[in-house]
Amino acid sequence: MELLVKINKKLEQRRAILNTIIQNVGIQNKILKSAQILAECLKLGGKIITAGNGGSASQSEHFSSEMMGRLKNSRTPFPSLSLSSNASLLTCIGNDFGFERIFSRQIEGIGTTKDVFIAFTTSCKSRNIIEALNVCKNSNIKSIVFTGQCVHDIDLLAEEIIMIPSNDVQIIQECHDIISHIVCELVEEIVPLPCLVTIYACFDLQH
Repeated sequence: MELLVKINKKLEQRRAILNTIIQNVGIQNKILKSAQILAECLKLGGKIITAGNGGSASQSEHFSSEMMGRLKNSRTPFPSLSLSSNASLLTCIGNDFGFERIFSRQIEGIGTTKDVFIAFTTSCKSRNIIEALNVCKNSNIKSIVFTGQCVHDIDLLAEEIIMIPSNDVQIIQECHDIISHIVCELVEEIVPLPCLVTIYACFDLQH
């Protein structure tokens, strides 16, 4: 019984945060603006670059996978890559230049002014994320940050910040998953690319 009470409490905590987001037009506008920024990037021939640490690294990979694969619509791939994916490159840069440079150095190598960088971070405290945002700012590369409640002046570095009103890492990441899916779906609707008839469309496969 105690465990059932705990489960109910955890679910109520998540519902409370989602209700806050549902009632917050400001957050919803940031979600829309982020999708519009990404759509414009793709229309201009740019790519979407993502990054994160730990659980946020998997969210970074997940977002890029939805872009390169698809979320709902059968379409051409949207160019995207996660800077958190290449273990050899991450350890090379981390060993030679320091862990704080594992993302920023990659951006220096492949980033262009047509691109958009998306950072997933629950705290805004990760040095490698801050370094990456600084490089983007200095290189005129637009950036979007998915984060939780934080005190860092990250708004000076990014075009849009989607801030979850919570300090709970699990809840923040869960909300990031929900919102990133919404953003992906909006991008698919906004970008006027021709649909491709694929095996996925034929069998209506979902994942």
